[in-house]
Amino acid sequence: EKFNASAGLVVLDDQFAIENQTEVNAYFAKSVQVGTNRYLGVSLNAGLRSYTANYSQLDAADPVFANDVRQTKPNVGFGIIYYSDKYYIGVSVPELTINSLGTAGIQNNSNFANHYYFSGAVMLKIDQDITFKPATLLSYAKGVPFIGDISGTFYMRNEFGIGLNYRTNSELATIVTY
Repeated sequence: EKFNASAGLVVLDDQFAIENQTEVNAYFAKSVQVGTNRYLGVSLNAGLRSYTANYSQLDAADPVFANDVRQTKPNVGFGIIYYSDKYYIGVSVPELTINSLGTAGIQNNSNFANHYYFSGAVMLKIDQDITFKPATLLSYAKGVPFIGDISGTFYMRNEFGIGLNYRTNSELATIVTY
């Protein structure tokens, strides 16, 4: 019998000035049918994150920059989505950092805070050829302003879609699908 799952590996090496972040994360996702055209999808990820900040390269004589940061910490994450061909609702925490990374300024860095995402959408049939999909994505992380995305997309014959997305930080985007 087919297992119908997905797996993947992401390797990241990002360097900017005195900072370097290296990550390796493995992912696994599986969907299970729980009713007629209804499914529960679950994804898990685990990996390691290494962060280095060579502050002493800025000014070794300044005591503020005397301590470099070198930390390697585990990272886990998960996501759950309940969906059908008419709607979905989900929650994910893709980077549930087990320990805070480093000291000094890095402790307040939003890139290393746990980020929580909540999403949902529904397909509303307007007529035989037109469907409207309102959707939302809410994101929260401690110390970071709350962000909400609200979008609406009109689909013509389930082939072409056009819509708008508004983000609560006053950003606006156009959506075009084909």
